[in-house]
Amino acid sequence: MGIKFRRNDPKALEIILWFTNKEPGMDVYRICKLTFLADIWHLNTYGRPLTGDNYVAMKYGPVPTAAYNILRRKNNKLKHLGVSEFPFVVEKKARATQVFPAREPDLDAFSKSDVKALEHSFEKYAHLSFEALRAMTHEHPAYRNAWDRRGEKQASDMDYRDFFEQELSDEDLEELQIFAEHGRV
Repeated sequence: MGIKFRRNDPKALEIILWFTNKEPGMDVYRICKLTFLADIWHLNTYGRPLTGDNYVAMKYGPVPTAAYNILRRKNNKLKHLGVSEFPFVVEKKARATQVFPAREPDLDAFSKSDVKALEHSFEKYAHLSFEALRAMTHEHPAYRNAWDRRGEKQASDMDYRDFFEQELSDEDLEELQIFAEHGRV
């Protein structure tokens, strides 16, 4: 059984706003991939993910499901997030769905290390093309392992254990599982 963190959906919304304030009109694909890459970096550097989102391996790469549903403007997410209307505008273009922020992100939602991870992801990867981001994220072991497990399904859950660059000891895995069940991201 994989490691599952308690999700912090309001923080996922703030991450969307953080990226789209850095680059208004950023497309949904890049928001999802930059979030994934920020999560990998933060988990390997600080031992916890940014939001605890459930990632799935889909045809075009890893997808953070809560963030993706927020980006798709699912109405049931409004109530869950405690907002009356979405703080961003979505414009569907021929080749991509672009997101424009309607407000600044709430920086109080982030720790200093969260901001470092977002900055790292944006500076290192935001300039990459769709093809380069797809190739990079498809090569990550977390994606490959989940994709290989999917069988006939269109998607498969990714395991946070596969996000780590180094092998984790049984003791490390036990501590991570305890944090995942009881900690706050």
